[in-house]
Amino acid sequence: MKHIFALILFIAVCRAKSSIYFPDEWEKIKIDALRGVPMHVPPYKYATENFIKPQRSSLHEKLKLYSFFPPQWEEQTFGLISRAIANFSLNLDRAIEESNSSNDENIVFSPLALSATLSLVLLASNGETFNELAKILGFEIIHDVYHDSELVHKIVGLANQEMIEGLADDPDGPKARLSLGLFLKSGYLIRDEFQSISREFYRGDVVSLDFERHSQEAQQVINNWVYEKSEGKIESILDEVPSPLTKAIITSVLYFNGEWDQHFIDGITQKVEFKIDENRAVWVDMMYNDGRFPFYNDPKLKVKIIGFPYKNNQVSMYAILPDEPGAAALRNLKRRLNASDLEELIGKMQNRSCLVAFPRMNLSSDLNLERALKRMGLESLFDPSSADLGMLSQGNPLGDDVRASRYESPFEQDHCLARRLDPSFVAYLRSNLPDVRLDELRRAANLVNPGLFADSLLHRVRMRVNEEGTEAAAATAIEFIDKILPDERFKADRPFLLAIRHAPTKSLMFWATINKPTPFYTQPPPKL
Repeated sequence: MKHIFALILFIAVCRAKSSIYFPDEWEKIKIDALRGVPMHVPPYKYATENFIKPQRSSLHEKLKLYSFFPPQWEEQTFGLISRAIANFSLNLDRAIEESNSSNDENIVFSPLALSATLSLVLLASNGETFNELAKILGFEIIHDVYHDSELVHKIVGLANQEMIEGLADDPDGPKARLSLGLFLKSGYLIRDEFQSISREFYRGDVVSLDFERHSQEAQQVINNWVYEKSEGKIESILDEVPSPLTKAIITSVLYFNGEWDQHFIDGITQKVEFKIDENRAVWVDMMYNDGRFPFYNDPKLKVKIIGFPYKNNQVSMYAILPDEPGAAALRNLKRRLNASDLEELIGKMQNRSCLVAFPRMNLSSDLNLERALKRMGLESLFDPSSADLGMLSQGNPLGDDVRASRYESPFEQDHCLARRLDPSFVAYLRSNLPDVRLDELRRAANLVNPGLFADSLLHRVRMRVNEEGTEAAAATAIEFIDKILPDERFKADRPFLLAIRHAPTKSLMFWATINKPTPFYTQPPPKL
């Protein structure tokens, strides 16, 4: 069974006081790609003269990034980063639900891609925008992000690389690829400090494009970048030519392809009732499996959690099922759940003999996160009068209006919780990593705000979950299922939570609220 997840996160950065159209459509993942049918390769290439591609520097060769963190500090470092991102994910999930009129829609997003992209925006920001981003990302629990953000960026970037490169070194395990791209209007000068951190630690691509005079070519370059980074699973993100007033586009692509360590049994999937709540139900294609799986029944939270490991056990999918049925019970669980609870649930799991029923799904989630992020406290980024991306660029020297970029010292309670890393590890990092004096620039009195703001933030995920097997194997398995007496039963026939997590770094790659698996059927199957 292969899982292919393709995700695009997309921020349009616009010039203040301009009427900007945000290109918000992208083509759906082709089902044929999942079936192995060759896809059309776009005829365009990168505008190579404008493309600044990150090269593996002597720093990367020297440190060999996927084994950079020394063992004595690795667990603490990954633990702090994963806790910050898990808290951000749970807070965002609640904010999305509170900002949506419908309470039974599925919510699917990638904490890894979102946090990486917003980290890049944090790197570009100053003043109120910086403080708001740092607070919602929760990076103050890692280190003093308000006064030493450069070190935080390096740690977060290195941790992401350790995960991606670690998976790349495993020939039999899942494949993951996280790509960040900054497409900037020609003439806008990128600050050396931003480019250094972005290229060295976030491995971001920087492309200079002429949105004003060659907007169609800009569209092709961005679509080709997406096509390449998603390994052909997404043909394009821009269905329309971007506005000539666009100043920058920040894009991320997360590609994930994994195979179960234990396949679900092919040939016995059947339509089963899935109860959304007491009065509403749909029918879904329910897959079945049996075997030993990580499992825990928590009496405090009143939930069951089961893990479905991918090949080589570096990455697992987890499903969390409340004891009480219904979408309302799931919402109540999410209000109570925090990052410590999630880590404790996973930590208490043990391999148990389980009989499993889990829906086959082809999930599609399109989220405009502006309202949700504003509910979390990120308001200035979307406000032309207060957004401050002065650390990205000093603007266009050929005539664009600029204003002062002002450093704002955070409240004491914001940063007094920081400095959680072991001081000896901080000293180790300082002695081994180059200092670009990022925070010194942020506090400079003459820093310029180029007048850029975010017009929108769209997040799109396509997730396909299914089974694979042969008819002969299925027949044997059916006979075995009829005879087994499992220790535990896990039947996901009501709303549940879903997470995909990288075990060595504890990083959440995907997080989902499944209120109604798709596809679903409104009528029961005909009786035979």
